[in-house]
Amino acid sequence: NEPTQKKATVETPKEKPKESYGITRSDAVDFIIGVKKDEHDEELEALVKYKNGNDEFIPTSIVAELAPKDLIQYYESRLRFLQA
Repeated sequence: NEPTQKKATVETPKEKPKESYGITRSDAVDFIIGVKKDEHDEELEALVKYKNGNDEFIPTSIVAELAPKDLIQYYESRLRFLQA
């Protein structure tokens, strides 16, 4: 018998009010670490790193509203163009 692994309980962004995110409390965004699709509703979430060292997942709709330059910089840094 293999040991049973406990699944970590993580609060999903859908359950959090908009005001609970650091970005809405004027925490300064350092950069965006990555973007993923929420497993429940397939909304995109950005993993945001703050200048104070904290990080959290935030719906990209909120990031686009409050830190659009950081989101654009994240996507632009990952663009790859094919040679024709």
